[in-house]
Amino acid sequence: MFRSVLLALLLVSNGAFALAETSFQELSRIMDLEASLKAVSTDPTLLTELKSNQRLVLFTGTIASRKVINGEEDNFIGELELIDGEWHGTSAVSMYKSYLRLEGPQYYGTIPERRSRQKNPREIETNTRYLVIGEVVDLRRDEKGDFPVVKVLFLRRM
Repeated sequence: MFRSVLLALLLVSNGAFALAETSFQELSRIMDLEASLKAVSTDPTLLTELKSNQRLVLFTGTIASRKVINGEEDNFIGELELIDGEWHGTSAVSMYKSYLRLEGPQYYGTIPERRSRQKNPREIETNTRYLVIGEVVDLRRDEKGDFPVVKVLFLRRM
Protein backbone atom coordinates (compact mmCIF):
# COMPACT_ATOMS: atom_id res chain seq x y z
CA MET A 1 0.00 0.00 0.00
CA PHE A 2 2.72 2.44 1.02
CA ARG A 3 4.66 1.72 -2.19
CA SER A 4 1.65 2.36 -4.41
CA VAL A 5 0.95 5.70 -2.69
CA LEU A 6 4.61 6.65 -3.02
CA LEU A 7 4.59 5.67 -6.70
CA ALA A 8 1.44 7.74 -7.31
CA LEU A 9 2.99 10.79 -5.61
CA LEU A 10 6.14 10.38 -7.64
CA LEU A 11 4.19 10.25 -10.91
CA VAL A 12 2.09 13.31 -9.99
CA SER A 13 5.14 15.35 -8.94
CA ASN A 14 7.01 14.48 -12.16
CA GLY A 15 3.96 15.57 -14.16
CA ALA A 16 3.82 18.88 -12.26
CA PHE A 17 7.51 19.56 -12.96
CA ALA A 18 7.03 18.78 -16.66
CA LEU A 19 4.01 21.09 -16.80
CA ALA A 20 5.91 23.90 -15.05
CA GLU A 21 8.85 23.49 -17.45
CA THR A 22 6.52 23.57 -20.45
CA SER A 23 4.78 26.69 -19.12
CA PHE A 24 8.12 28.40 -18.57
CA GLN A 25 9.26 27.52 -22.09
CA GLU A 26 6.03 28.94 -23.52
CA LEU A 27 6.49 32.13 -21.48
CA SER A 28 10.09 32.43 -22.67
CA ARG A 29 8.92 32.27 -26.29
CA ILE A 30 6.62 35.27 -25.92
CA MET A 31 8.54 37.29 -23.30
CA ASP A 32 12.21 38.22 -23.14
CA LEU A 33 12.89 37.65 -19.45
CA GLU A 34 16.44 39.06 -19.72
CA ALA A 35 15.30 42.42 -21.09
CA SER A 36 15.28 44.73 -18.10
CA LEU A 37 15.01 48.51 -18.43
CA LYS A 38 18.75 48.71 -17.69
CA ALA A 39 19.65 46.05 -20.28
CA VAL A 40 17.58 47.72 -22.98
CA SER A 41 19.05 51.14 -22.16
CA THR A 42 22.65 49.92 -22.33
CA ASP A 43 22.46 47.45 -25.23
CA PRO A 44 21.28 48.98 -28.56
CA THR A 45 21.40 45.53 -30.22
CA LEU A 46 18.89 44.16 -27.70
CA LEU A 47 16.65 47.17 -28.22
CA THR A 48 16.61 46.69 -32.00
CA GLU A 49 16.05 42.94 -31.60
CA LEU A 50 13.08 43.47 -29.27
CA LYS A 51 11.48 45.84 -31.73
CA SER A 52 11.85 43.42 -34.64
CA ASN A 53 10.92 40.11 -32.96
CA GLN A 54 7.80 41.37 -31.11
CA ARG A 55 8.54 39.62 -27.82
CA LEU A 56 7.10 41.12 -24.66
CA VAL A 57 9.14 42.85 -21.97
CA LEU A 58 8.59 43.31 -18.24
CA PHE A 59 9.89 46.59 -16.79
CA THR A 60 9.65 48.23 -13.39
CA GLY A 61 10.29 51.87 -12.70
CA THR A 62 8.89 55.21 -11.62
CA ILE A 63 6.51 57.30 -13.69
CA ALA A 64 8.36 60.57 -14.28
CA SER A 65 5.93 62.30 -16.63
CA ARG A 66 2.68 61.73 -18.44
CA LYS A 67 0.78 63.34 -21.28
CA VAL A 68 -2.39 62.85 -23.25
CA ILE A 69 -1.89 62.58 -27.00
CA ASN A 70 -5.52 61.90 -27.95
CA GLY A 71 -8.08 62.58 -25.22
CA GLU A 72 -11.11 61.07 -26.98
CA GLU A 73 -12.45 58.16 -24.97
CA ASP A 74 -12.84 55.75 -27.91
CA ASN A 75 -9.40 56.50 -29.38
CA PHE A 76 -7.50 57.42 -26.24
CA ILE A 77 -3.71 57.59 -26.52
CA GLY A 78 -1.52 58.59 -23.59
CA GLU A 79 2.18 58.44 -22.94
CA LEU A 80 4.13 57.86 -19.74
CA GLU A 81 7.83 58.24 -19.14
CA LEU A 82 9.13 55.34 -17.04
CA ILE A 83 12.52 55.81 -15.39
CA ASP A 84 14.79 53.79 -13.17
CA GLY A 85 18.39 54.12 -12.12
CA GLU A 86 21.25 52.91 -10.03
CA TRP A 87 23.93 54.52 -7.94
CA HIS A 88 27.64 54.07 -8.66
CA GLY A 89 29.25 54.70 -5.32
CA THR A 90 27.97 57.90 -3.72
CA SER A 91 28.66 60.40 -6.48
CA ALA A 92 27.24 59.09 -9.77
CA VAL A 93 23.87 57.81 -10.96
CA SER A 94 22.92 56.01 -14.17
CA MET A 95 19.37 56.63 -15.39
CA TYR A 96 17.37 54.29 -17.63
CA LYS A 97 14.24 55.36 -19.45
CA SER A 98 11.37 54.05 -21.55
CA TYR A 99 8.23 55.59 -22.97
CA LEU A 100 4.97 53.75 -22.32
CA ARG A 101 2.14 54.12 -24.82
CA LEU A 102 -1.38 53.63 -23.48
CA GLU A 103 -3.88 52.97 -26.27
CA GLY A 104 -7.61 52.35 -26.06
CA PRO A 105 -10.68 53.28 -24.06
CA GLN A 106 -9.58 51.14 -21.08
CA TYR A 107 -6.93 53.80 -20.31
CA TYR A 108 -9.29 56.78 -20.61
CA GLY A 109 -9.19 58.75 -17.36
CA THR A 110 -5.84 57.35 -16.23
CA ILE A 111 -4.03 60.56 -17.23
CA PRO A 112 -5.87 63.77 -16.32
CA GLU A 113 -5.75 66.47 -19.00
CA ARG A 114 -5.76 69.12 -16.28
CA ARG A 115 -5.70 69.24 -12.51
CA SER A 116 -8.88 68.31 -10.73
CA ARG A 117 -9.99 68.72 -7.14
CA GLN A 118 -11.12 65.12 -7.04
CA LYS A 119 -8.59 62.54 -8.11
CA ASN A 120 -9.80 59.76 -10.38
CA PRO A 121 -9.16 56.41 -8.64
CA ARG A 122 -7.83 55.04 -11.97
CA GLU A 123 -5.27 57.86 -12.29
CA ILE A 124 -1.67 56.83 -12.95
CA GLU A 125 0.33 59.00 -10.58
CA THR A 126 3.77 60.45 -11.20
CA ASN A 127 6.59 59.65 -8.77
CA THR A 128 5.05 56.22 -8.19
CA ARG A 129 6.56 52.81 -9.02
CA TYR A 130 4.83 50.63 -11.58
CA LEU A 131 5.29 47.24 -13.16
CA VAL A 132 4.58 47.10 -16.90
CA ILE A 133 4.30 44.33 -19.47
CA GLY A 134 4.27 45.39 -23.07
CA GLU A 135 5.67 45.18 -26.56
CA VAL A 136 8.47 47.38 -27.89
CA VAL A 137 6.83 49.05 -30.90
CA ASP A 138 9.21 51.91 -31.64
CA LEU A 139 12.49 53.59 -30.70
CA ARG A 140 12.73 57.23 -29.68
CA ARG A 141 16.04 58.99 -30.15
CA ASP A 142 17.21 62.12 -28.36
CA GLU A 143 20.56 63.61 -27.36
CA LYS A 144 20.91 61.09 -24.52
CA GLY A 145 20.38 57.96 -26.62
CA ASP A 146 17.75 55.58 -27.98
CA PHE A 147 14.83 54.64 -25.77
CA PRO A 148 12.13 52.01 -26.27
CA VAL A 149 8.51 52.94 -26.81
CA VAL A 150 6.45 50.17 -25.24
CA LYS A 151 2.80 49.55 -26.04
CA VAL A 152 1.35 48.69 -22.63
CA LEU A 153 -0.57 45.45 -22.24
CA PHE A 154 -0.54 45.35 -18.42
CA LEU A 155 0.25 48.08 -15.90
CA ARG A 156 0.15 47.74 -12.12
CA ARG A 157 1.15 50.01 -9.28
CA MET A 158 3.79 48.43 -7.05
